[in-house]
Amino acid sequence: MLYAERGAVYVGTAPGPGGETVRVATATEKNVPEYVVTVEVTGKRGEKDVLQFRRPFADWFDGAGRFVAAPFQEMMAGSVPVVGRCDPKRAAKAKGVVAGAGVGEGKYTAEMLDVLAAAQARDSVVGSGGEEATGADVKKGGKRRKA
Repeated sequence: MLYAERGAVYVGTAPGPGGETVRVATATEKNVPEYVVTVEVTGKRGEKDVLQFRRPFADWFDGAGRFVAAPFQEMMAGSVPVVGRCDPKRAAKAKGVVAGAGVGEGKYTAEMLDVLAAAQARDSVVGSGGEEATGADVKKGGKRRKA
């Protein structure tokens, strides 16, 4: 019988002969801009391996607060061996980024930076007040109703 504990966002069994159980829990601390992910891997014989990752919100969320899956998936595949065996493509990519083959400080690949830049540009165009109002944006006057 499986039960959900506070903070658990995923509980599953890895495919294959290993059959490890993977439990992922997330948490945040008040006034601390870090996202904490705890991964607990339990083997068939009951041995537990607990991994914990603390990253700034900016690593996994964009400026509008939406979750960006690619960096999270690569971190999981590169850091958790069970996930890396199931997703070898991302595991290899994550190992290359950690080793410095990525762009900038080694956090993101060029493809991920392009996606983030496109999302940020789209958000800034929609909500910025720097542009002039077009005919569609101008508020049309009308009769004011008196109460």
